Amino acid sequence: MTNAAPVRRQVVDLYEAGHRQANIARTLEISGERVRQILDEEGVRRRSADEQRECDYRLAVSGKEAMIEEAFWELRDFDAVASRVGVSPDVVRRSLSELWPDVDVPRQARWAADRA
Repeated sequence: MTNAAPVRRQVVDLYEAGHRQANIARTLEISGERVRQILDEEGVRRRSADEQRECDYRLAVSGKEAMIEEAFWELRDFDAVASRVGVSPDVVRRSLSELWPDVDVPRQARWAADRA
């Protein structure tokens, strides 16, 4: 098999970048079991569930931070921002909370201003 080495490298690279094993299998059109075998053979340490959730978040928000912030200042609604940017409302809330610990204050200020 001439492309075995590149596939092995891609599996390891994608996993180390935070991708889930099932996503790697779909992307590379190989079985999930083959992904697991390659990771084992390459000695790659597996992530815990908490580590995987952190990777999922980082992948979801990567490159979208500015879009999330800009949409939030316009819309001030997590669901609306999530819909516009293509991520979950939880990702929006966490991303903005990392910028401003009291992210609900501007949301509530908007809500109060809309009611006045």
